[in-house]
Formats: sequence, structure tokens, C-alpha cells
Amino acid sequence: MLIANLSTRRALLAAGFLTCATLATGAAAAAPAITSLSESTLHRSGLLRIYGQSFGSSAAGSTVLIDGIGAIATTWKDLEIHAYVPEAASIGSVSVQVITPSGASNTLTLDVTHRVSDGRVLWRFTMDSFLPGRYLATAPDGTVYATDNLTLYALSPNGALLWALYGAGGGLPISLAADGTIYTWGGGMRAIDPSGTLKWMYPAPTNGSMIAGPNLGPDGNLYGLVGGYPAGGLGLFSIDPSGNLRWSNTSTLFFDTGGAPNSEIVFGALAKDRLVFGTSVTSGGGVPTLHSYSLGGALQWTQGSPCNSFPASDPFGRLILGGTANCGVSALDMDAAQVIWNAPPQNAIALDRPAVASDGTSYSPAPWTGGLFAVHSNGTSKWWIDLPGALHSPGVSKDDAVVVAGGTAAILGLDTADGSLEWQVALPGEGGFSELVWSARPSFAPDSSAAYVTSRFSGYGPGHSYVYAVNLCDQTAAANSYGAGWPGTLGVPALGVDRPPAIGSAIRLLADNSLGAVTPGLLLLGQGTASLPTGWGGAVLVNPAISLPIMLPAAGLDLPAQVPLDSSLCGWSAFAQLLQVDGGATHGVSFTPGLELLLGAP
Repeated sequence: MLIANLSTRRALLAAGFLTCATLATGAAAAAPAITSLSESTLHRSGLLRIYGQSFGSSAAGSTVLIDGIGAIATTWKDLEIHAYVPEAASIGSVSVQVITPSGASNTLTLDVTHRVSDGRVLWRFTMDSFLPGRYLATAPDGTVYATDNLTLYALSPNGALLWALYGAGGGLPISLAADGTIYTWGGGMRAIDPSGTLKWMYPAPTNGSMIAGPNLGPDGNLYGLVGGYPAGGLGLFSIDPSGNLRWSNTSTLFFDTGGAPNSEIVFGALAKDRLVFGTSVTSGGGVPTLHSYSLGGALQWTQGSPCNSFPASDPFGRLILGGTANCGVSALDMDAAQVIWNAPPQNAIALDRPAVASDGTSYSPAPWTGGLFAVHSNGTSKWWIDLPGALHSPGVSKDDAVVVAGGTAAILGLDTADGSLEWQVALPGEGGFSELVWSARPSFAPDSSAAYVTSRFSGYGPGHSYVYAVNLCDQTAAANSYGAGWPGTLGVPALGVDRPPAIGSAIRLLADNSLGAVTPGLLLLGQGTASLPTGWGGAVLVNPAISLPIMLPAAGLDLPAQVPLDSSLCGWSAFAQLLQVDGGATHGVSFTPGLELLLGAP
């Protein structure tokens, strides 16, 4: 019996060694393989979906190479990767490859293009989630920050993806400190430096969700409200710039507002020692309620009224509110919540949270009936405009020239002077899913040259969402001929473009060949006009910054050009002229007239 047991034990032990040896020396994990790409042509910073197998369950130790350059990846699964085309990728046909610890995949080809504008849309960036954030922020250098429910994205003013930080999304307010630090809530309070590196994170509480804020206060500290039941969350809280909890007030149980799009904490422009936020449901009842606290966390006052919307603040230290039940627009004293003035509604059942301009004028939307109500800072009506369908999420450009709002499947631009509709950008939807503006309010370029909004689709849509950059330029792009040319064999050659030079658009520079045969030419480009006589009869009409020798085809010049995707160039002019060698000209050279290219909106 003992012998049998020993034999059995040895057999089992041998089998164990054999199994371990097999595992240790068995076949290695399969190398990754790409089977297809979601796109055959895609612009720089476009989102590419890569399908295949054996990519691994995470990006740890792995990378996607596009044109041999590491790409930012925001989704990584064994059978599917989502990555962005690097800005440094070459224009034209490039390779796509996946590298993992198990090896390198095969390569597939992608045709990379420039980003180009589309009408008033300067660019559209694809976020890798169906649920975009409600808030955006724009830094003084023009960098645009946006989130979806998972990722924080940093975009250059021309739509280039600078970086993406997975886990820092959440769709809540984004605050920017004077030193460039980005603050937002994504699984906790996060501070991120402008390069995309996490500086610190204060973990989210075990109970409750963020229902107001977080927002950066005038004292440089962060303020937010985590609600929920049972207790155990942070309540109303403040965190300092180093990530330390300053205080937490859990004396009142706050619940989900049902109004997260407007649940920002506002601070007084004059009384900088207090904050105000709104909730639509509290433990005490169901009417909209405003709450004011000191920056030390002490309750100052509460006010519940059907005439409250979520609050905005104006430059004079007042709260500006829309309201339900035909309440109109009201201004409240921030110290004691006393009504200073009330502007009766016009043709609206309910008015939502106003947008407030730098001069104190407020613009309150009627989200259900359509329309926008403008009220002067003294409470007198400025104008009312009826618009078909819904109108929501307004914001006023920094120069107070235009209100940008969401409409029915559109982004709208309205003149602040009289409410007239200046332009609209249709949101076309995709795959049978309708599309709507999702941001609580737009963000604006520092020079008011562009507005930024997020959009989402009905239901889960196609699985992604967008950031739109809309050109606010009030100058219409144009091409104007000026001055006199000098004739050649076939007369004075013309110089022009195939379309107006809208910012971010692709155009073609066209010119006649005055000789009718291949001949050398000199293309002059500059930022100003001139009238410089020459020994060839014609005059140079451009103050040249660039002189470009070309060989002019017999059929004439047809030169592709890309207008810079830079909204700050609104109203800027470039000038061009072409000189051609032509034996039929009086002195052997013909001149086109000058051409002014005035950059602007379509």
C-alpha cells in the first residue's frame, strides 16, 4: 500500500512538473493582426478605429504607429483599438501598425489629409464616447479643453489633438487657474498641468454624486457639492490648489438636481466672499432653491421659488435668473436674496438660465417654446425674438457681439443688437440618429473669433460625439483684383481663385498664360500693396514677402493652396501678383493685376 501511494505521489509530482514545463515552454501569445480600418481617408487628429485580433486587453506596453509615429489611443480592446491620427503624420498614404509585447502586426494603408473648414465650421473633433461633456473651457493661449464621460481632451485652436487623459472625463465644469492648471471632476477632483500630466487627485466619496460644480473660486480654491442619500459623501466642500480638503459641510442632504447642465457654482463679482448654487430638489421640497454659503462653508441664506432658474452672475454682483410660471427674468441682491428688478416675460412660459454679457445685458432662452429674451442691466426689455423650435444653452461672445445657442438640430448665431439670426450651422446627424447641441453653454476663443460647443446623438448614436469650432468672423471672405496688369502675346493675363478664401478652406490659385506656351514665371506674395515701376513696362503691385519662381504650364496656373485654419485671421488680407516671361510683351515680361485675398467667413 505504501509503495502504491508513493508511486501515485511520484506520478502526480511528475505530471505537475510536466504541466509547469509545458506552460513555461509553450507557444507564445499570438502577435497582433489588423484586419480592417474604419476609414480609408482621414484628416490629422481624426479618430481611427482599428479592427483585428490579439491586440491585448490594455494598452500597457503597446502602441499604435501611424506613419511610424506613436498615436494617442483612447480605447484598447483585444479586437478593437481607437486611436487618433498624429498631427505629425505625413499628408498622403501612410502605414498603420499595432505593436504589442507579443510582436508587430501587419500594416494597412491610410490616406491622411489636412483638416479643412466646412462653411462656418472651422473644424469638428470626434470624442471617443457617445456621451460628451456639458462644459468646455478655453485657455488664454486658445487651447480648448473638453470632456466626454471618460476622457479629458486638449485641442489647439486649429483643432489639433494635443493630448488626451483617460479617466479625467466626466462631463462636469472645467476650471482653469492662472498658472494654467486644469481642474475637473473625473472619479474625483483632479488637477492636470497644461501638458496633460496629472498633478494630484482627491478621491471621490463612496456615496453621492457631484451635483454642483466643481468650480474655481476667486480665492483660488475649488468648491463643489456632492449630494446623495444616505449620508457619507462630501456634501458642500472646498479643496485647496494642492489637493487638500479645506472643509466639508454635510449638515444638509442635497439630492440630484435633475438639472446638471446648469449646476455650476457662481461667485459674486463684488462680494467675493460667498458662493451660490441652485438645486431643483432638496430634502425640504420640490421647488427650485438657491443656496448661498460663505467661502468658509457657513450657510448665508436659502431661497425657494418657482421663479428661480439655476443662477448666473453679472458684473455688478447680482444674481440673474430665469424662471418658470411666467416669472420672466429677475435680478437678486447676492447679500440677502432680495429682488432688485423683474422683467416680465414675453411670449414664453418658462425661461432658462441666462447668459450675461460684460455690460450686464442678459439673454434668457425659452427652451420649450422657442425664443430669446434680452434684458438690459437695469431690468428694461431690450428685445424679444421668436424662433421656431427649441432654443437652449446660450452664451455671449467676449466682445458682446453675438449670442451662440443651440437650436433644433442646429447651432445658432444671433446679433446682440436686435436678436436677428446672423447664421446657423445645421447638425446633420448620422446613421439615422438626430444630433443636438449638448454643452450647457459655448466657450469662446480669447479674441471672440470662434465658439466651441459639444454635440451628441439621440440614444447611443454611432458611439461617438463631437466638439464643434464655429467661425464667428463677421467678415465675408472675398477675392478682389486691383491695379493694372501689362499685356503679353495674348493680352493681360488674369489672376484669381476658384472660390472665396474662407478661413480653413482649400482653394486654387488660377492664372492665365499670356504666352500660350510653357514659360517661366515669378509669383509674388505679400501682406501689403505697392506700386513699384519696373523696366518691363508693368508695375509690381505687391510688397513681396515671398518670391516664388514657377514654370507656368501652357494652359495656365492651377495651384492648390490651404487657407490657414486660424480664426484670428478674420479680416486679414494677403496679396499676390504673377509676372511671366513672354516674348510678345513690350519688354519681354507680362504682369497680372494684383489680387487681394480677404480672409473671412464663407
